[in-house]
Amino acid sequence: RLDRPVPAREIGLNSPWDLVVVGDTIYLAMAGHHQIWAYDIVKKEIAPYAGSGRENIRDGPLPFSNFAQPSGLARHGRFVLVADSEVSSIRAIDLEDEKVRTIVGRGLFDFGDRDGAPETVRLQHPLDVAAGAEALYVADTYNNKIKAIAYGSMETRTLFGDGSPGTLHEPGGLAVAGSTLYIADMYRGIIEHRLS
Repeated sequence: RLDRPVPAREIGLNSPWDLVVVGDTIYLAMAGHHQIWAYDIVKKEIAPYAGSGRENIRDGPLPFSNFAQPSGLARHGRFVLVADSEVSSIRAIDLEDEKVRTIVGRGLFDFGDRDGAPETVRLQHPLDVAAGAEALYVADTYNNKIKAIAYGSMETRTLFGDGSPGTLHEPGGLAVAGSTLYIADMYRGIIEHRLS
């Protein structure tokens, strides 16, 4: 485990799945270490940023939090959003108070396909998250669906997909551009979905 930043060219990475840029920092979803790492673009140094390295779900201050194969990242205001796949959760890292909290999801073996209020929602192995103007969008990969989590109420609903591989087949990546959601559907190609 790294106790301090090191020159980025002097260390190997362990299954980096995604990244997001915030100012002079690139945050990496380091799935193999069950952590979020930070790369300082100016200093060219890298170090763990959030997560103890223990595979689990735990909120709280950055070094004491737990992730489980974080796979997708997005930025929304002061937050870095994390699709934490092995715990079927969406997490948020507050860059100002340096704490992690869970938006939806409960644990390693607590998954399913359920919409509704945050405490009742179940996802199954989400691989990406994207921030839109009115909601967070989740690639609910093993449920073959795209879910939307409304800002404010944080209610989750199915936006696209009926659960069968005929509509979506393990969507793995998301991007929002204007009023269009782009979906990288692993087995069917890129799909566009109008948000308004």
